[in-house]
Amino acid sequence: MLRCSLKADAKILDNKHSFFPIELTMTTISLEIDTDVAKAFQSSEPEQQKKIQMLINGWMKQAINISKLQTTMDKLSDEAEANGLTPEILESILNE
Repeated sequence: MLRCSLKADAKILDNKHSFFPIELTMTTISLEIDTDVAKAFQSSEPEQQKKIQMLINGWMKQAINISKLQTTMDKLSDEAEANGLTPEILESILNE
């Protein structure tokens, strides 16, 4: 594995993915990736690198949102169970 630093301009105006321009503040992070992938990224054109960075940024945002949703659902489930809502009671309510 090779450590590859993904970085972008300090601010990017995202006009392609919304009706209103969104100003994104970008920060550089380091990820361990396969050596061949790192070499291909480093040798690609700057425009291609920006596209890859935006894709990775989008994937990571989706992963964070899914994680937040799962955490919220787990908390709600724990609270419901603590208040006496069992799976059987929930099923009975849903079947009504």
